[in-house]
Amino acid sequence: MKRYLLVVGILFSGFSVNAQQVGGSATSQILNLAPSARVAALGGVSMAVKDNDVNIALWNPSLLNSEMDNHLTISTADYLTDINLSSVGFTKHFDKVGTFSLGLKYIDYGDFLLTNEIGEILGNFTGNEYVITGGYGYQIDSMFSVGANLKYIGSRFETYKSAAIATDLGATYHNAKKRTTVSVLFKNIGFQTKAITEGNEENLPFEIQVGISSKFAHAPFRWHVILQNLEKPDLTFDNPTTAEFDPISGERKNDDPNVAEMIVRHVVFGVEFVPSRSFNLRFGYNFRRQQEMKLTTRRSNAGISWGFGIRISKFYLDYGRATYHVAGSTNHFSISTKFADFKKKKSPPSE
Repeated sequence: MKRYLLVVGILFSGFSVNAQQVGGSATSQILNLAPSARVAALGGVSMAVKDNDVNIALWNPSLLNSEMDNHLTISTADYLTDINLSSVGFTKHFDKVGTFSLGLKYIDYGDFLLTNEIGEILGNFTGNEYVITGGYGYQIDSMFSVGANLKYIGSRFETYKSAAIATDLGATYHNAKKRTTVSVLFKNIGFQTKAITEGNEENLPFEIQVGISSKFAHAPFRWHVILQNLEKPDLTFDNPTTAEFDPISGERKNDDPNVAEMIVRHVVFGVEFVPSRSFNLRFGYNFRRQQEMKLTTRRSNAGISWGFGIRISKFYLDYGRATYHVAGSTNHFSISTKFADFKKKKSPPSE
């Protein structure tokens, strides 16, 4: 009974945190960026799938498990314009204790011109942010697991610096017989310890997510549904570029969102074609991204993402491509390996 109360406690502890707004009202958005090729290909948010993918477990610590012992993963993405996003992660399992992870995520915004108030060029400066993550996951029984991340976030823009501390709390239900996984994740619960300007502390992008995945019994497909930003029911915003006006009165028509649109903005869909353990194809659709990045003057593929994974010898390689806008897309690359695969197998004794 106590172990189930532990799961319930983690699930509801996040509701004591004040739900903060999304869309530009929170700092340290690096926390929501996914260098992982698999995550990017399936819509760009964390997923609920119980396998040995360290990249997903770095997002959701309740997915850490014994199969991830001594796993190393490296990811990089040529983000929009000249922005570079990368990460590295390592996991270690200890019997009867649990599974631990250590990760580093880094984003380099490139070089900028430093000017004075009248536009005279004084030189250059750079901007970057990083997140150091330590995670722990514990398998309560064959179906339930819990986990937590502790994160330190730092940023520097010219001579301005900021720092923050945050935690993620997650719980996962996995039914191996039905090939189904359900996860609940409370992300980025924390605060700034140092603001860019003293006395102007900003919120972190707190978020509640629920993820569901399931693999068909007699077909090589796995589907994913992720519900994001559940702490904020209405994710719509006033977009003057899509406003319509009455031709006679000139007054703006009522364009309040309907309930269906408000619901679907929380949903991210993904599907994986998994014919074998050595190869798979992935597709994702993020409705909210499509609505926020689309243009009224031309069609675009905003919100659509895809990718694939392939095993070569002792390495697993992933590629993902996500479209944000007609102006460009992002390319993500990940490589993972297990150190145990490099150990030489002992030859059987000769008779």
